[in-house]
Amino acid sequence: MRDMIYKLRDNADAVGRVTGWRRPNGMGLGPVGQHRDSDVLEQSNFAVILADLQAIDDRCESVSFGHWGVGWVEEILVPLTGPVADAVERWVDALADYPAADDEDLSEREYADAILTLTACYGVSGDDMAGRVFSWLFDARSMCRGEDYHQADVDEAKRAILVETMDELGLDEDDLQAIVDAA
Repeated sequence: MRDMIYKLRDNADAVGRVTGWRRPNGMGLGPVGQHRDSDVLEQSNFAVILADLQAIDDRCESVSFGHWGVGWVEEILVPLTGPVADAVERWVDALADYPAADDEDLSEREYADAILTLTACYGVSGDDMAGRVFSWLFDARSMCRGEDYHQADVDEAKRAILVETMDELGLDEDDLQAIVDAA
């Protein structure tokens, strides 16, 4: 525990040396942080752990600093003693054994990120169609993260969904051509 307390205090002092921020007495930074380029796992862990620590002690808060490389860094300000320090130690141990603080929160964030990626980067129109493309990519390719997608995979998913929809409606290629010609 003593090593962890020193690390939280030293993290805060290191940030202070770079940014000019002064660590409040008895407070430190940790156990997780995030920055502008954080992935969904880091964002999820930060949100879940911050909420948990704030439920224990309302002195826990998010503090932000400008950073030349990633634009900004956000850390959790925590008391170095008491119940929060014990909770921080439990979180450090838990994350050493398993990287996600909350699988459900992580899954929801991954899905939202994937839908945003499909609509903003791959031209998939509408959340409903993006959800269908996501489901196809997950089922057929075990792809759940937007950063794993490629245009060829998205196009294949769209074709597969089109064929599936045509089958559901009892349409064949001639019917599809007639629809395209009529449009």
